[in-house]
Amino acid sequence: MDSADETVRSQIQRFMEHQFLVEFSDVGADANLFELGCLDSFGYVQLIAFLKNELQVPIVDSDMLDHMLVTLNEVVAYAQRGYRGPG
Repeated sequence: MDSADETVRSQIQRFMEHQFLVEFSDVGADANLFELGCLDSFGYVQLIAFLKNELQVPIVDSDMLDHMLVTLNEVVAYAQRGYRGPG
C-alpha cells in the first residue's frame, strides 16, 4: 500500500471511528457496522457525503444501491478506486 492509499485509509478510519463511535482495533476492519449497530441509514448518508465532499470520491448511485459499504475495508477499497485527492 502506497502513502496515498494509507492516507485515504487513515482519513476514513478516523472519520468512521469518530462519527460512529467504533474502534476498529476492537472490532476489526471487516466487521459489519450495520450488524454491530454502529451504522444506520443516516450514518451511511454521512459516510457517503464524507467520501464525496472531503475525499472527492466520485459516488455512483447504482454502486450505493447495488452493494452497501458496511466494513472499513469495503469503504477504503471503494474510495481508493475513485480517489482524486484534496480539492
